[in-house]
Amino acid sequence: MGGLLSKHVHEGHSRIVVANSPSRNVQFPTNRISNTKYTVWTFLPLNLIEQFGRFMNLYFLLIACLQLWSVISPVDPLATWAPLIFILTVSAVKEAFDDIRRFKRDKIANERIYWVLRDGSRFKLQAQDICVGDIIMLESDQEIPCDMVVLTSSDPEGVCYIQTSNLDGESDLKMRTAPAETKPMSEADLKCFQGTVECAHPNAEIYRFDSRLQLREHGAEFVPLSSANLLLQATHLRNTDYVYGLAVYTGNETKVGQNKTKPPVKWTKQDKLINRMTIFIFCFQISLVVIFGIVGDLWNERNMDSAWYIDPMEGEWYSFAIIPLRFLLLNSMMIPISLKVTLDIVKYYYAMLIGWDENMADGPDGNANAANTAISEDLGQIEYVFTDKTGTLTENIMVFSKCSIDGLVYGQEFSAFGDEKLQHALADGDRAVVEFFKALALCHSVVPAEHNGKIVYQASSPDEEALVQAAAQLHVVFNHRERNTLRADVLGRQMTYELLAVLEFTSDRKRMSVLLHDPSSGSMRLYTKGADDVMMARLAAGQLVVPTTAEHLERFAGVGLRTLCVAYRDVSIDEYEEWRPRYDAAMTALDNREARLAEAAEHLECDLVLLGATAIEDRLQPRVPETIATLREAGVRVWMLTGDKYSTALQIATACNLIMASELTDQLLRLHASGDPARHLDSQLQKAQHLLSNEKSVSMIVEGHDLPQLMRHEDFRTIAMLCSTVICCRVTPAQKAEVVRMVKDTGCMTLAIGDGGNDVSMIQEANTGVGIAGREGLQASRAADY
Repeated sequence: MGGLLSKHVHEGHSRIVVANSPSRNVQFPTNRISNTKYTVWTFLPLNLIEQFGRFMNLYFLLIACLQLWSVISPVDPLATWAPLIFILTVSAVKEAFDDIRRFKRDKIANERIYWVLRDGSRFKLQAQDICVGDIIMLESDQEIPCDMVVLTSSDPEGVCYIQTSNLDGESDLKMRTAPAETKPMSEADLKCFQGTVECAHPNAEIYRFDSRLQLREHGAEFVPLSSANLLLQATHLRNTDYVYGLAVYTGNETKVGQNKTKPPVKWTKQDKLINRMTIFIFCFQISLVVIFGIVGDLWNERNMDSAWYIDPMEGEWYSFAIIPLRFLLLNSMMIPISLKVTLDIVKYYYAMLIGWDENMADGPDGNANAANTAISEDLGQIEYVFTDKTGTLTENIMVFSKCSIDGLVYGQEFSAFGDEKLQHALADGDRAVVEFFKALALCHSVVPAEHNGKIVYQASSPDEEALVQAAAQLHVVFNHRERNTLRADVLGRQMTYELLAVLEFTSDRKRMSVLLHDPSSGSMRLYTKGADDVMMARLAAGQLVVPTTAEHLERFAGVGLRTLCVAYRDVSIDEYEEWRPRYDAAMTALDNREARLAEAAEHLECDLVLLGATAIEDRLQPRVPETIATLREAGVRVWMLTGDKYSTALQIATACNLIMASELTDQLLRLHASGDPARHLDSQLQKAQHLLSNEKSVSMIVEGHDLPQLMRHEDFRTIAMLCSTVICCRVTPAQKAEVVRMVKDTGCMTLAIGDGGNDVSMIQEANTGVGIAGREGLQASRAADY
């Protein structure tokens, strides 16, 4: 079988990758990828096994074979063989064409040419021949052939940019960096580089890469590596002339490969019903055949002397079976083969109607397309809808709407940009207002790029992009980023800062910080932004502006706006020097790196001074709240599965009425796997049952890193099935498919809809998959049924 991927059992807790040493890495697979279901030799047997997995086809094959025996059948065998062969051939040809398309896509990917450094020389190699430990040179706009650690790039600071729309649905660029120790290396240095990377065995966690690099084998110094140093397979290099990277995962062992699932064979509810009915009717036929056969044989024994002409096979050893088999053929019309042909024709016509429906078209060239013509009747029986967020529920367009600074709201009636009070405050150099927008312009991971003389921002989060653009529109312009340097034009004054540390956002922390050093004054300042619930707990006591800002946050959230708090804190040199070793130790840890970094961040992110709050509008797709309301009235439950962060997912769910704002306090179950998961699930189950007994709806939110532990417990599925809405955030493509499978295994009819490559797994897993051809490309639509 051409197989999607095979799971291997790995020894030890990690793998060691040695650069430029093919003989030391022979245990790892090459970079050849395969997404096909069949090979030339396995196509016919596997396809026939798949088709004869339907009992109706087996039944017709039995009848057709019996009709070849003229002794028991007066019917021309062609009457059964012709339609049976036609049905099997059409299905086989369709499967063959689908697999050929997959093979052609694999062939294109496998035969792409890349520059590779190996054995001290540089040469061109097909992607499928790349091995773990090879050093690969990528050029701008090339697709990344395998998972590789950035060693150096055309940027002096070792920075490069990738587009990850195939993985997480985000079309914005993301920054990746080379370790400081390898970024100065030339190609000559890389040809003789003998460093080793210690990393986890292949896994599906696309957001995590807790590893470390030894510059020399058996050296004592370790360089920390994280997802910020990893280029993932199937992403694209952008805005960077070249990059050299060390291959660490290849072929189907890459993080993308580990998230792939074999496309399942989809049976409609009607198909399953017909299959069961066919088995029942066949059993009924057999009972009639046995009864009639026994009666016939007894009658023959008693009357054969006077009716000798009825049984010409008298004396043959098989004569006892002739009468039962004749009765079987006579009763075969109970399951007419015309039923199968008629159903297939009707289903095909139904699928054509979907394509012709003008009300389902998006513009003159945007007609709906039924790629799977066999499952159309299931569209009317859906019980659960699983939807992506970005590009499906939302347009992924963020607009800065309002802000609260030093207890004053700007943008009361219209956008903050049109508020004259804000314009005057900036013109007068109001310290609080200027500091607020300076924090927005500097506290982020956004990358500025110049296009046609204008600065264009590329961000991993549309929220960050909206905030940086808002600051720029108000003349606090972020205009340059290097590895450890940030520059901004603050009201006409160019300011340069040294970036000492980035305390990144995680779903647990729900905030991010940057620690900056101002060379002109010698001071250090920490800027922090994050969700109001975590930020308020970290503010210094006695700030009069806090209660007023909290009221403003409630008002913003009440109208469906996404909110963040912004704060700062000055850091002394002594405090920084005491804190830095703790931070560096956390950065090089292989185990629990995220937890240790969070612990280090806690020591700085305290006693903050509140600057204000932001309010951003995330535009939903047209009529999303009304559509969800209509689905709910029809008894359909809608679940949101997204790779986005916790706060974003919750705010979008509120904006599109998946969860009502009034339900957030008491009717939303927030599941986690910390502590004792079984006890936690038991308490949450009791809470859900109590709410339902009081005729209140129940909703649930859970994060991807908690799902593996929680899904081991039956109570998790019980709670989920009681909820009217479930939100799964920070989930990988494989986890999306697991959640869909969990519900599908209960016998409920499921539909999954998405628009990015990260939605393919759940689209294929659901009973019905809908793909949107949009900004994130065509991967979802190509893998979908509709």
